[in-house]
Formats: sequence, structure tokens, C-alpha cells
Amino acid sequence: MKKTNILRNTISFMLCAVLIVAGMWMTTEQSSAISKTGSGNISWYSNVPDYTHGFNVIGEAYVVGSDNKVQTNSFGRGAHVDAYSAYGSKYASTVKGNIQNLYNLYYSSNAYGGAGISWPSNVEYYLCEGEKVAVIGYDDTYAYYYSPGFKSFGNSLYNCDTSTLLESHPAGVYKVKMTDVWLDLSGKREVATSTNYVGTAQITRASSGVFQSLDMIGIARCYGYPVNTEINIVDATPVTVGDYDYYKAVIKGDNAVDYLECNNFYVYVNTESISYRGKDVAIPAESSVAKVTGVGQGKVLKVYGSKESTTALRGLFADDAKLKTYPKMSDDKRTCIWHNDGYAYISTKYVKYYVDQLNIKNIVNDQYVLSWDPVPVEVTLTANENWGGKQIKIDGKSSITLPAYTSTYTVKNSLLYGYEGSLSRQGVEITVHVKGDDSEKGSHKLYVPLRPDTPYCRKPHNNQLTINASWMGKDYGTVLEYSTNKNFKNAKKVYPKKNNHDVKKLKKNTKYYFRAYNTFMVDTENGKKLKKSKTTKVYSVKTANITLKKPTIKKVSGGRKSITITYKKNTGTGNKYEIWVSTDKKFKKNVKKGTPTRSITEIRFGGLKANKKYYVKMRVIYDTYTPAVTSAWTKVKTVKTR
Repeated sequence: MKKTNILRNTISFMLCAVLIVAGMWMTTEQSSAISKTGSGNISWYSNVPDYTHGFNVIGEAYVVGSDNKVQTNSFGRGAHVDAYSAYGSKYASTVKGNIQNLYNLYYSSNAYGGAGISWPSNVEYYLCEGEKVAVIGYDDTYAYYYSPGFKSFGNSLYNCDTSTLLESHPAGVYKVKMTDVWLDLSGKREVATSTNYVGTAQITRASSGVFQSLDMIGIARCYGYPVNTEINIVDATPVTVGDYDYYKAVIKGDNAVDYLECNNFYVYVNTESISYRGKDVAIPAESSVAKVTGVGQGKVLKVYGSKESTTALRGLFADDAKLKTYPKMSDDKRTCIWHNDGYAYISTKYVKYYVDQLNIKNIVNDQYVLSWDPVPVEVTLTANENWGGKQIKIDGKSSITLPAYTSTYTVKNSLLYGYEGSLSRQGVEITVHVKGDDSEKGSHKLYVPLRPDTPYCRKPHNNQLTINASWMGKDYGTVLEYSTNKNFKNAKKVYPKKNNHDVKKLKKNTKYYFRAYNTFMVDTENGKKLKKSKTTKVYSVKTANITLKKPTIKKVSGGRKSITITYKKNTGTGNKYEIWVSTDKKFKKNVKKGTPTRSITEIRFGGLKANKKYYVKMRVIYDTYTPAVTSAWTKVKTVKTR
């Protein structure tokens, strides 16, 4: 309550600062119930937001209005609901004459309000739908509440916003009609202790019968479920109260209106407002989706047990209620529906077919297979994307019209690859709807990975190739195929994790063919399926044929804790030598290495052990490649240090 008033104060002061042009005094009809009786009392609106009034708060009322909904006005706040004086009740601190006082203040300050104000004569102020108030008592007609007050103006009403002006009121006790609120009484809450539900129910009309407890039925609603809400039922046997039956259900406290405590509570729902389904009862297949339309506000459809019956079953349907229908069991007078775990019938006149969900059934031959609930009318498929200023088409058409009862369609890849320069991970949104009416439609985004760049190799190696391309995306998995056969017979696959990938264990001096594509997994009705991009152009490259001549050691001599190695100068391919010295003839440990350039023909290793036998070998390397190309090792020489 405090937060609500603080927020309203902030908004109202901002609105009061706006100059409303073109003022007009109110008409005789608007003022006929009120006449100026003084200057008014501005100190009345102290607006101290606390609860030190001494009353016992027994719950909250959420203001919804008699239509059971929260309607908003042009300011984005709830529409107005009447708040009355509690004068004459047992509650002290009641207020009377607030509108008269506002009227006096308004004209004493020479304010003007655009097209004028319709001053109500039978209320104290206007509540906003969506507002919560602290309830201190109730009877069959009213909920009584304490308000800390609200003031929408400063020390003057001049140029004040007229909408929030009539929400201004002093602190005190007021009352609101029970039909205009949902009442949440602390002592009536029954916390749900089990999740073992016996079934679910669909709300088939705006429910006027959702109560916290059996003794509150017919007195005050605690909530109002929107049409088509699915709720959990905890007892399959309804309870009879008066002329109606009620199912025990569960409501979650942290709902959209956020006025109940955050918990699960038991409530009681009128059976006339729901269609029940037991948890172990399967709905027969081959149904179509439809909804009730054209009944009219405040009116409902009756349900019958057969096409010919004149005796209504339990349950009523209002406009927008969704239906599971069976067109092949229907005719032009009555439509077969699934209701309360059985077949039932309603007037065909008020049944409208539509498609509300589009699914990916499968991916076959790398093509999307779409599915939806079949309806007994034609449906239309459309691609809702524009690339490069052009409308994407489905198989060359702006839209595809399919016959009645059609439930699948295979989308050709041409739809998704038409504009590769603009194609991205976002893909194409496809919609399906009843032909001639797209007010209700199902849609799905079809994703296709971007085709990678054509792979290439900068510098062929003898036995491996570094293949480069910008092919990695956030959700993509790249597949790189290669073969010595240009038709990719017996091709091998590797899976790069970066843009430079080394393909190893290749044959020297051999031509290889490469191509790549991106992939990602798609959830379908038939499980996860792989979706591929188009394959790149084929790239061919030949591995190198680099042969290095083995070097020749001329002399190995031992010195004091040293070895000197003399060798012939390399005149072939290769830019360095690699020389190893070790006390281990297998060169597994105690190895010292040297890599002199090709112009050097002698190398000395010092810091060795005295009087120790050493083994020596060398080879030519060409390290401008990665990895370096090497010659064969020379025969191992032995030498002893001094």
C-alpha cells in the first residue's frame, strides 16, 4: 500500500506540472449535484503513508472492477473504480465529503481542467484498478479498508491533472463494492500441501467463482482466471454449495497481480467455468483446434451430450475459449468437442477454426518438415522475412495454400538459401494460418547455418596441410571433408575448432580435395536432427615434395670437458643443421642440442663431463615450414672427452 501511494504521488506531481490548454468551466449537468460551499481544507490531505491507525488488517483487496479485469486508461494506470464513505459503519476515522472539499479547493484556486471535470456526487474518491488496499472488514456488499491518503497536488490545484485529482483523498476508512475487488483474507488462506493432482482444467469463461474457502463462496472472489488458463485440480469430486458445484484447485501465490503471498493455496472454482480432464485420460487423436467466437460480451454457450440433445451438460463456454474439436463427427448445426473427459456438442455457428502452433516434425534429406493440428479448412504458409529488399518466397511463391485437413509441409532448401549474402543465424520465420484470416496463426523460426568460406592452404607441407577459412560461428559445428578423389569417394571428415586446422598423416606429393559445411542440432518431434549449410566450393591442393639430403660428419674430436664436430657444408635444400649430443646412445636423456645455420661447418659443445663417452648425430632441417621438414639422421658417432 505504501509503495502504491508513493508511486502514484510521483506520477501525479509530474502530471500536475503539465499545462492543460483550452480550459472550460464545467457544465450545469456536471455540477448539478454539487455547489460551492466554501474554500476547502487543503490540510486534510496530509498523506502520511503508515498503518498507525490501530485497525486490525485482515487481508488485502485487489481492485479489478465488476468486469473481473484490470482496465487501464491513457496514463497507463488502472481505470477508475468508486470508493465510498464508510460513514455510519462501526469503523471510526471514516471520511465524508471529500469530493465536495476537492470541488471547493479546485474553484477557490482558479484552476482549470481542459474539457472540465465530471464531479461525482455519490463517492469519496476514485480507486485505480490494479490498486491494493488494506482490508479491515467486510460484509455481503462492501469491503472496508483503511487508506493512508493520497494527494495529487501541492499547495494549489492550479493546472493540476484532472484524472489524478479525483484520486486524492485524506487518510481514513472507506469501502468498495465486493463486486469490484478480489478479496484475499489472511485467515482464509489454505496452503496447498500436496502436488498429487488428479487432473487439470481449462477455464472456459472469465471465472466469477474462484474463492478462498467454502464459506466465502457467494460472498467474495479471491481471484479471476482468464479464459483458457490451465489449472490443477486436487479432488475429482466437486463440492456442492447452493445451486452450484465447485472443484478444489490450486493457485500459485506469486501470480501476475502479485497480491497474494508467494505460496500455493487451495481455492474453489465453479464447475460451470471449466472443462475438466483427469490426469490419466487421453484426449482422442485427430482433433482440430478452434475457439468460440461471436457469442457476445457477458453471454455464454451451453454444452450438450449429443447432436440432438436439448438437455445442457455442466460447463459453459464464452468468447475466445479454445476447443478441441472433431470435425468429422460434426455437422452444420453442432460441433463435436472434447469436454469434461468426453465428447460433447456446441453450436457450430459460434465455432471458428484456426492454427495456433507450428512445429518442426522432422528433418528429412536436410529439409524441414513442418507440422500443425489439421483443420477442416484451407491453410496458408508464408515466409515473414525480407532480404535485400526482396520478399523470401516458399518454393517460388509468396504463399502456399494447402487443402483442408493438411497437417504437414516439407520446406525446400531454396527458401533458405535464396540470399546467402544476407543469411544469418536468425533464419526465416514461417507462419501458418487459416486462409483469409491471419488473426490466429502459428509460427516457427527455421534456422540454417551460414555456409563457410571456401577453405584454402597457404603453404603445402609434405605430410600435412594447414587448412584455413572463417567458418566457425557461435552455434555452428564445422565439418571438413577431404579425399584424394575429386568426387569425395571414401572421404574422411575432421571437425575444426578454430579457423586454422592441421590435417595430418597425408601422403607426400599427392593431390587432395577439400570442402566444408556448417551444422547444428535441431529439436524436432522426432528427436534431435542435424541441419547442414550448403557445402563450399571444392578446393584442391597438392602436398609438398621436399627432400633434404642427409649431412656428412667429417670429424668428431674430444677435448677437455668438450666435443668439437666438423661437417661438410650443406649445398642442398635446408637452412639449418640440428646436432644432438648425449651420454645415452638412444638420446632419451642428458641431451644437448645445437641448431647452427647452413653457413657454419663446425660446432663445439662445452660444459660436458670429463672422461665420459658421448654419442653424436645430426641432420638438416628446413624450419620455414611448420612443423619443420627434416632429413634423415646421420649414423651415430662416438667420442670421449678428456
